[in-house]
Amino acid sequence: MASMLRFSLALFILFFLLNTDFHAQQVLYTSEHRPAGLNWQELHSPHFRIIFASGHEDIARRAARILESQYDKTLELTGGKLKRFPVVLSPYNDVTNGFVSSINFRSEVDLSPFKGKALNPQSGSWLETVLPHELLHANHANVSNPFSFATLLGLLGPDYRRSFNFFPPVGVHEGLAVYHESEHGIRDYSGRSNYTYFQNQFNANLVGAHPWNTGQLFIPSEYTEPGNRHYIGGAAFTTWLHDTYGNDVSKRAIRVHQNLFFLGYGYALKYVTGKWPKQLYEEFNDWQHAQEHVRIKNNDLTTDRLHRVITSPFDGVRQQRPLWISNNEILYFSRQYNAPGAFYTYDQTTDTHALLSEHYLVDDAYIDYEKESGHLFIGEYFSLNRIISNYQAELVRLNIDTGTEFRILAGSRLYAPDKHGSNFYALQPNGDVSNIVKVLSDSVLTLTDFKDRSAVVVKASPHKNGEIAVIINQRGVQALWIVNESSLQDDLKKAPTLAFKDGSIHDPVWHPKENKLLFTMDAFPAMNIYEYDLETERVVQLTNSEFNAMDASYHPEDGSIVYVTQVENERKIALLSKDDFYNRELSEDELLTGSQLDKAMTAPFLGDELLSESETWEVSDYGRDFRWLKPRAILPILNEQNGRTEWGASIQSTDVLQSQVYSFQITTLQDQLWYDLKYTNKTFYPGISISTYREPSILPIRFTDDTPQGTFVINSLAEERGARISIPFEYYFDDVDRFSSFFIRPNISYNKLQYNTLQGEAISNSTIEWKGGIYTQLNIRLLQNSRDIQPSSGFQLFLQADRGLNDTELQFSTDEFRTALQPLEKRSANYFGAHGYVSPFPKTNQSLKLTAQWLSQTDRAFYSNSTIIPFGFNNDLFFDSSTIGRFSTKYAVPISYPDNGGLLFPFYVSTIYLTLFSHTLLDYDDPAPYSTAQSLIGTGLHVRFKISNLAFDLGVGVAYNINSNSAEFILGSF
Repeated sequence: MASMLRFSLALFILFFLLNTDFHAQQVLYTSEHRPAGLNWQELHSPHFRIIFASGHEDIARRAARILESQYDKTLELTGGKLKRFPVVLSPYNDVTNGFVSSINFRSEVDLSPFKGKALNPQSGSWLETVLPHELLHANHANVSNPFSFATLLGLLGPDYRRSFNFFPPVGVHEGLAVYHESEHGIRDYSGRSNYTYFQNQFNANLVGAHPWNTGQLFIPSEYTEPGNRHYIGGAAFTTWLHDTYGNDVSKRAIRVHQNLFFLGYGYALKYVTGKWPKQLYEEFNDWQHAQEHVRIKNNDLTTDRLHRVITSPFDGVRQQRPLWISNNEILYFSRQYNAPGAFYTYDQTTDTHALLSEHYLVDDAYIDYEKESGHLFIGEYFSLNRIISNYQAELVRLNIDTGTEFRILAGSRLYAPDKHGSNFYALQPNGDVSNIVKVLSDSVLTLTDFKDRSAVVVKASPHKNGEIAVIINQRGVQALWIVNESSLQDDLKKAPTLAFKDGSIHDPVWHPKENKLLFTMDAFPAMNIYEYDLETERVVQLTNSEFNAMDASYHPEDGSIVYVTQVENERKIALLSKDDFYNRELSEDELLTGSQLDKAMTAPFLGDELLSESETWEVSDYGRDFRWLKPRAILPILNEQNGRTEWGASIQSTDVLQSQVYSFQITTLQDQLWYDLKYTNKTFYPGISISTYREPSILPIRFTDDTPQGTFVINSLAEERGARISIPFEYYFDDVDRFSSFFIRPNISYNKLQYNTLQGEAISNSTIEWKGGIYTQLNIRLLQNSRDIQPSSGFQLFLQADRGLNDTELQFSTDEFRTALQPLEKRSANYFGAHGYVSPFPKTNQSLKLTAQWLSQTDRAFYSNSTIIPFGFNNDLFFDSSTIGRFSTKYAVPISYPDNGGLLFPFYVSTIYLTLFSHTLLDYDDPAPYSTAQSLIGTGLHVRFKISNLAFDLGVGVAYNINSNSAEFILGSF
């Protein structure tokens, strides 16, 4: 589910509140686009606001019933309470996800059904899996202890208090949520803790060379697989903790942590269990080893000792879907630390790998190869061009010989392709389920119209025309049907061909010559490969893996198989000869049949006991409720200006969909009130942002005359008032295996400027300036592999330009001095440049950043020259220059990826790396800029680390100035 806790972290807020020189305007609430024409509605149940797109009311009512039925159970685990909690059901993103955010407190769930193996099919439908999980997070976020610091801080905005509740390491939250989904599902084997694919990743690490310590169980890994380690480790520890210390142990620890958050979650566990985290971990580790010893002992005659694991040229591989494209060549998809996600080929005769084509593959990675044409058919994600991090599944035809690609019926939202002769099947999302479709030359023909079940994959038989193997999940039973397209609807109403009591079916593959079918089944003790003979109806287990075996396919001639197996923290391709098959025939007792099957496949949805009550829950149009205008947060402001203190507050809020955001800052300085009101509206594309303001600046004014007084300086209070309007336009290109995007934000502003004494008396006339500006950035095919410190390939271009649009005049007058009326030149400024990234040694994740940029402006400047002058130079360098050029390099060399830390003091080191850098500055106002160039070179040692969920990048280094022959110690982020 890759569920995310999006939150503003508590230490940052604490720093934010205590810092005596914190400058507004800080914006907590951001705005975002959503597709047009969705006509958002909202359903009101006792505890929830379900916000959904028109046409999905049935799904919204079902979601509300699930949430209401699970509410009391999550309350028992956390103690938090909810009222009118917003839950957004988004129908447009095919990279399916769910999250809870403490800032703009809400949950969002993508309706498109989950694809791939990450979730336990026995949990039921996608909504029955994700909603209880996210509800646990929401209740956890809303815990409130009277008189705790977090609760008192919540007086300035409840989102602050919720952020403190999210301060424990993420694995604490995810572990408890996975525990809940595994204990309170529709079946005894629901949830990821009861799922071999999930649990055996923990087991493989437990007995491996580098078992996870306490901190690694809970703190997300940045650079080490598996990326969901904190789910796996957090769930294992939380399950043991509740079994050992009682079902209220987390609830008590959460309350202790909120009162004493600064002592960390490890202390909270000590308070409620009487033992420090190290002692708890030792008990937990001993228990897990005992359990694993029994599991492995009972798993005799493992085929892991007989298969051959193919060595990869890369590190941290997660390989998928190997298949033979010839007698000696295997095609597979792989993601890894030090190379892009792509299809690769492996030649057995030369023992070599070759990159074929980069792709952002749909999570299930179902593909089909047509040997006659040399075409590979894949499901790939493409960007929803106007919405960041949202993608749509599409079918792509890839010629593996030429590398040419062709999108099939673009915009149709298709995945899991299967092409056999003239028949071309795929799946298509429909709300929270997927239908089986037939892909025609110019259209899509829907073959099923599911409501209470969802298709997983379709595979056409090479032996009988029109016969297809279909895997469908119905009420948590993920089973296999062998059906005929001509009678598909009727065949699918019958009992499945194959279903299991304790496991789900995945990965069907037809035998190239015989009427047999390979598949994966996930029953305890591990995922394994099985073969179903359609003629004899025998089911035979081919592998007996200690941890997991999946994604198998047949060799075209010799009957051997290739598949993916779990090897510690990696998933690697393995080959198993036919002579080494486990060949255990399954008994009838292991199959799910008869009345047991009927009962399982007709199980009610979670919350169906509320069916009649839910029909009375009202639906209204979203957006008619203006309660979002009530401030969500009040931010204190304290700002020093030349020895004078400006203080005040910023009030901010947004609506649930983040389509509208406002912030209102009001301060006082020199006994006057100042303000800045900003409003952004993205209910339409591209949206608009407007602001009006009255802002102060304390600036020195220098007067010069021919009197004996000569030159004197007074401090003035510059008053700027006016308004701005900007229109942000963003576009994300389809090519998402490498990031490409375009952003442009034009703006125009009206500004009235006047200088006053500090007592508020005018010392100048008022002058009005109209200004136009633009900011734009173009990202071109940026690639950053999972262990890259910075992008290793691609380009970035940027431009920021501002122009004064009218002539202005300014005159100063005091009792001592009066100036003549002075015309002010029209100001203009251009700041532009490019960043390029290359990787001389990509397998070691080294990367080089090359930068060229220029700042050119009139003498009456818009920007400070510090805009372009980097760390290590004197801030006064080129102070009066109007045109400056900069050329820089930054070479990043990873040294180590510890990805390690503790729980009692949640300090966690992600990576240590070295940088070599150089900067050269040129003053183009100088007739000979290259002869007066200023240059420095330097090196630094950097550590990326976390304190709980707060991420930092701290560097210490030396910069050597070539011109002055001097070195400077530098500390910070550079």
